Amino acid sequence: MLVIASRGEGYDAFITGYWIPLMHYIQQHSLPVHVRLLFGKESNLSGLPLTEDMYLRYDTEESIIPGILQKTLLAFNWTLANVVFKHVIRTNLSSVFDIRKLLKISSDLPAEMLYAGVKLPVDAKTYFVSGAGFWLTHDVCQLLVSNSARLKYHRNDDVEIGAVLSRMPGIRYRSLLDRVDVCTDARRDGRLESLVEKDYYHIRLKTADRTKDAELAGRLAKHIFGMGSTSAAVAVGPSVVTKSAIQEHMQEFRDSTNAIILGKGPTFQTIRGKTPNTIVVCVNDTILHVDHCDIFVANDSEIIQRIPTKYLNACRLLLLPFHPHQNGRATKDVTYATLSTYHENLRTPIVVYNLKTASALKDGRDPTFIDLSTAFTSAHNAFEFVAKYLPWLTHVQFYGVAVSTSNNTGYHPLFSDLTTPNTSEHYRKQIGQSQANLEAISKQYQISYSLK
Repeated sequence: MLVIASRGEGYDAFITGYWIPLMHYIQQHSLPVHVRLLFGKESNLSGLPLTEDMYLRYDTEESIIPGILQKTLLAFNWTLANVVFKHVIRTNLSSVFDIRKLLKISSDLPAEMLYAGVKLPVDAKTYFVSGAGFWLTHDVCQLLVSNSARLKYHRNDDVEIGAVLSRMPGIRYRSLLDRVDVCTDARRDGRLESLVEKDYYHIRLKTADRTKDAELAGRLAKHIFGMGSTSAAVAVGPSVVTKSAIQEHMQEFRDSTNAIILGKGPTFQTIRGKTPNTIVVCVNDTILHVDHCDIFVANDSEIIQRIPTKYLNACRLLLLPFHPHQNGRATKDVTYATLSTYHENLRTPIVVYNLKTASALKDGRDPTFIDLSTAFTSAHNAFEFVAKYLPWLTHVQFYGVAVSTSNNTGYHPLFSDLTTPNTSEHYRKQIGQSQANLEAISKQYQISYSLK
């Protein structure tokens, strides 16, 4: 969702009373929605509790014409380059959405050549979709960006976008559910239930008093997201720790100076009891054989699926890729959000990271999440993560990682039924490459380690 924004007493109240709480709600419930507020060069953002993943700021005027159209096209270009999406919605600060209904609508709409929203006439033969909330599919968004130089920036943004798309063959127009337009004081000050009693997903607030409109937006947010009788329940899921929040979140581990990383190799040891000032990091199925695990790491959806939820909920943190592997490779249609279909009652926060092996996918990287450069095994991702984001650690001890034994199977007997034994030649090469990668991470982040 791309939201035209600017500063001012009424607009600030919309931002702090509705849009920021909405973004926190989306993050808390791990909903597949990205929201960005779009500001121009004249907006000083000081005093707003915004993090870098909440807004985009461009060198454009804060004006209706041409500023809104300029910001819109620049934001479309950013979205195409940085976000995996089926639909993009361009809206404004004074619109309120029921996100759960919005997601249901999105799932039912086509994924190609769509231009949708509330249709308004230009004349007897042509129309456009209201700029308070129009939907575009990925390909239509790309068409607009590709034709941005041909747009007439002296016209209203939504009218001009409608005019351009009307000249493009194959565009499917769809009139969505009627939105609620609150344009009178009586309508604004009436009962909240009257605004959401029908199957509306979008409420547009536009009376003469923008401050009171913003107050209504805040009350609507509490009503809609408070699981009122008109809203379907959404199961509470884990929080997702984004790039902007990672440093603050990792302070939870500030008292630990050492870490143990457990892999499935032949030197794996079952850790019993807690070691003072030490974090235990469990890679893949090792979590099933320890008394406690602080951080769980896995790159494969099959592994994430088979670990019982109770083990994951006993951790303090999960480290999972934006695109986990499925059948040994990153897949565009599988994301960390797929986890919710395996573990409906999961509560442990998730740090999502961009897995290097997913970089070949179109839109395989999301700038909202942290980047890890390692592309060998989950144990190496775990090492890079703790070395990079826990800089106060002094030493990392590995068990079951990058150490050879005489049987040359590559795995501890506890995990022999889960993995295919390696041949001696393959195993020796794998051990050498693994040790080289661990050494490189150690040098890069200046942290010592040892192998058992």
